Amino acid sequence: MPPPQQSDVTSLVHPYTELARFRDTGPTIIMRGEGIRVFDNQGRDYSEGMAGLWCTALGYGNAELIEAAA
Repeated sequence: MPPPQQSDVTSLVHPYTELARFRDTGPTIIMRGEGIRVFDNQGRDYSEGMAGLWCTALGYGNAELIEAAA
């Protein structure tokens, strides 16, 4: 298992995760986002749909939001 995944497995608690299997398969490491798509460290893309307590699904790289935040 590459270092980022190994560090995650040994250092973080993942609620709602089957930990025995997780130790074998390792985590999905998200490297970047564009619009509603996120990309993992293997280059695979996913539709990002995790809005809730910690975030809002506004997309990534939205120029208007970047400008407002700046």
